[in-house]
Amino acid sequence: MKHFLELLKNNKKILLLASLLFLFLISFINFIVCFRGSKYTFRYHEAGSDRILYESRVVSSVKNTPKIKLYVEELLLGPSVRRGVPLFPLQTRVIFCFVRGNELFLNLSEQAVMNFSPEMDLEESYRMLSDNVCRNFSNIKKVNLFIDGNSVFSDVKIQ
Repeated sequence: MKHFLELLKNNKKILLLASLLFLFLISFINFIVCFRGSKYTFRYHEAGSDRILYESRVVSSVKNTPKIKLYVEELLLGPSVRRGVPLFPLQTRVIFCFVRGNELFLNLSEQAVMNFSPEMDLEESYRMLSDNVCRNFSNIKKVNLFIDGNSVFSDVKIQ
C-alpha cells in the first residue's frame, strides 16, 4: 500500500487513471442505487410502408404512478424516429388507466378519434396499442379502450 501511494505521487498518468477509475466507480454506484425506471420496447408503423419500427426506451418511475400508465403515456408521445407514425394524435392524453385482473382499462382524451394520418385508422391504432401493452406487460391479456368515457370496441360502459 505504501509503495502504491508513493507510485501515485511520482507518476501523474497513474494518478489520473486512478482518479478516473474512482469517479467511474462512484458514478456507477450512484446509478445503481438512484436509478428508478424500466426498459420497454415500442412498436410503430413506418410511414409509407408496411414495416414495423422497434424502439427501446427507459421509462422513469414516478412515485404513486403505475408503470403501465407511464408506459402508455410514453407510447402516446409517438416514435422518436422521423419515419414512424404515432398511434394517436400527439395531443392525446391518458384520462385514466387501471388494471383489473388481466385486463387493462384505458380511457384516452377525445383527441384520439381525430383523423391524423391516412395510414392509421382507429382500429389499427387500437391493435398496435394493445399489441404494445401485451408484449411489455405479460399479465395483461386484453385492453379495453375508452375515448372520452365511451367504449370503442366493446360494450363495456363507465359508471
